[in-house]
Amino acid sequence: MKKRKTLQIIAIILFALFFMPLPIKAPHSWVYKKYAHVSDNFGSDTAEKVLGKKFGFSAETMNAENSEKLRSAIHDIRINNSRIALPLMICDLPEGFSVIYGDEYKLDGYDFSMFTGVLAFGESELGDVYIAHRRGVSEEEGVIIGMMISSGICKWSLGEAKNSNLKTLENAFGKPSETDTNLSDIGTTYFYVTDSGEMAVFDPKINRVFIFALNCTELEANKALCEYVPYDDFEGMTDLPPLAGEKAEFDEAAAFSEKGIVIGYFSCPANITVGELENTDISLVYCETMPYEGVNVHNPDSLIHDCYLVLYKGRYVGVCQSVRQEEESAENAPICFWRILDRESLPCDVSIVGIPASQTNESLEQCLSSDFGDEESGKLWAEGLYEADGELYYVGYIRSSSGYSSLLTDKY
Repeated sequence: MKKRKTLQIIAIILFALFFMPLPIKAPHSWVYKKYAHVSDNFGSDTAEKVLGKKFGFSAETMNAENSEKLRSAIHDIRINNSRIALPLMICDLPEGFSVIYGDEYKLDGYDFSMFTGVLAFGESELGDVYIAHRRGVSEEEGVIIGMMISSGICKWSLGEAKNSNLKTLENAFGKPSETDTNLSDIGTTYFYVTDSGEMAVFDPKINRVFIFALNCTELEANKALCEYVPYDDFEGMTDLPPLAGEKAEFDEAAAFSEKGIVIGYFSCPANITVGELENTDISLVYCETMPYEGVNVHNPDSLIHDCYLVLYKGRYVGVCQSVRQEEESAENAPICFWRILDRESLPCDVSIVGIPASQTNESLEQCLSSDFGDEESGKLWAEGLYEADGELYYVGYIRSSSGYSSLLTDKY
């Protein structure tokens, strides 16, 4: 009976996804001990049963060495540079962090309830949290046992894993316990389950991680691991200067200059190879490989695209695609397509072919040639052919009515 109720607890944590800032004060030491029993009867076998019941498969647990790597990483979660260890009492969060309680899920036979919630810093929401709250204690003495964060709203890392790229995950924790490609429309998902029941679930297509740790016997020790670190990665960055002056023709050559793509303090030609972006402030998170769709008229049937999420300093800024022969190395493939978010969704300004994301569509129409744009769709575009390094390229720029910017530089 007790194990069945424990399964219900874990199911609530994993799959309740719906969402009052709290004052922070030091708890009495006896409050920590009230949560020591939360993880009773919970282990890797319970985790597997939950995963099997909900997803239709049984996840293998990690070996002892890799299990310890993930357990250590769950004590070294970085969110916008600050460090958090799970599980953690809410009042022990680093300076400036808070939790907004959401829905409650009462558990028959248990002296605590489960809550969904939101992790915040000031007025900024950073991700979702899952809270065990012992009855008879204050809300700030609830315990965060699960967390879901993504690079769309914060910079994150889990130990040595700074993103959800499979190569990064395998270097940090070994092979996944389970890989699922049919979970939902978010694409491939990687599950890691330790031999003591902790879990991390990674979604590369949106660079999101769900972290779960129920062992509440070391709450006071976890408090000592937390620290506030200023998030100043983008301080001092200003918007890029817009195009100005009399109307001019679209400059295809700009795509191949050293400032063809500018993201914050980083810049590169638009057709840079995937491998050349390693060891820079840009991280590419592999999502999928798909059939070629482009303008190459010479050998289109032998080409494929690799699709990636583009992160700058750990924050999501857009997507890109490379193009290559199937047998060729993915690292040597040139990028042929960029799509960048609108300025309001970016952590810093980005420009494509010298056109900043911060420049309005109306302003852009005034400084590029009169055939630039389409009144019916609201899109702005320009295109042309350009020879670079002995190859003829098609260059196409599009600014959507909602502010997204796209650039195609494909061999023609």
